[in-house]
Amino acid sequence: MAEEHRAQPVGGRPVHLSTPALCELCDVAGERTPADFDTKTTAGPWAYVCGPHFVEVGVDYLWTRVTWAGKG
Repeated sequence: MAEEHRAQPVGGRPVHLSTPALCELCDVAGERTPADFDTKTTAGPWAYVCGPHFVEVGVDYLWTRVTWAGKG
């Protein structure tokens, strides 16, 4: 996903995106899973990830919850 669309950390408050972000790790596996978080990963870079991938690779103190129209 392009860097200009990346949500910025805002102290744990949700960031509303204009379009849905997909989990970048699921995308590598060929799956289209909506992202729940924008997080720094244990591998280093930031990524949009789903809940299960956040538990697996997310850095628990550097993240932002993401939401968009149609997602509660």
